[in-house]
Amino acid sequence: HACETASFTETRMGRVGVGCGATVGKIRGVQHSMMGGVGMASWQSGSIVVGALVVVNALGDIIGPQSGKIIAGAKNDDGTFLNTSAYLQAHVLSPFKSWGNTTLAVVATNARFNRDGVTKIAEMAQDGLAYVTRPSHTLFDGDMVFAMSTGDERAEVMAIGAIAAALVAQAIVQAVKVSNAFV
Repeated sequence: HACETASFTETRMGRVGVGCGATVGKIRGVQHSMMGGVGMASWQSGSIVVGALVVVNALGDIIGPQSGKIIAGAKNDDGTFLNTSAYLQAHVLSPFKSWGNTTLAVVATNARFNRDGVTKIAEMAQDGLAYVTRPSHTLFDGDMVFAMSTGDERAEVMAIGAIAAALVAQAIVQAVKVSNAFV
């Protein structure tokens, strides 16, 4: 069904498709978490295009890049944000449970790169997760970024990698904003 209804114009984000059951901030369990979801971001300059699609299902909190404050994540009993990183620092000997976390992203560009170039773009784009998810890449997160090159445009791999990292971060923030209905 997904293949039959695929579209070049899909713009839905938030709690759609695989993002329906996604959550963030699960250090105290899903009952104290917030919604994750699907997010997208893109960039274009001249004929060069870079896009990112993410599914955000993270143990950690999502941080607003401008404010540096938690915008979605684990909650205390009173509804305030817990701050997962601070919680981990205060509980260095506590055992933790797995809550089924994985944030996945794919970045694509119409610039032409060989296998090594695409691998470097994926590695750099992975930084976008850490820009806005704290902590990221925990023992209980299967965080992964994939990259693809689908055209013949000319561009520098480091520039596209840096743009891709920023787009992954932007898409993660978009996912939680839409899923939790705030802007």
